[in-house]
Amino acid sequence: MISLARNKRTFYLCKKVANNTTFEKPIIKRLNFQPISSVGEMLTLGQEYSMYLRIKCKPSEAADFKDEDRCYIYQQPPKEHDLMCEEADYVVDGEPIITLNEAQITLRKLSGGQY
Repeated sequence: MISLARNKRTFYLCKKVANNTTFEKPIIKRLNFQPISSVGEMLTLGQEYSMYLRIKCKPSEAADFKDEDRCYIYQQPPKEHDLMCEEADYVVDGEPIITLNEAQITLRKLSGGQY
């Protein structure tokens, strides 16, 4: 179910440049992302559970994601590339968790101008 084309939504990924605080140009991704909804995760994260999204995909699709990459999920990227990706609304929170047939990526919302 996680890989059906009808469940995939378009968003943009900005990969972080190694040993720098700048980001590459946004690239289009089509994956299934959902808000965190399991009771165990809600208890673990506390009141901040609403600030997280979870992407479940194939391990080959998760290979593009690294810790601290930024994403434009509910916003469009600016027409002119912003090296700092200041308008991005989510950041990859940790490295993707890859198991035998599935990968899991956690995104944390950037809010209040705290990056």
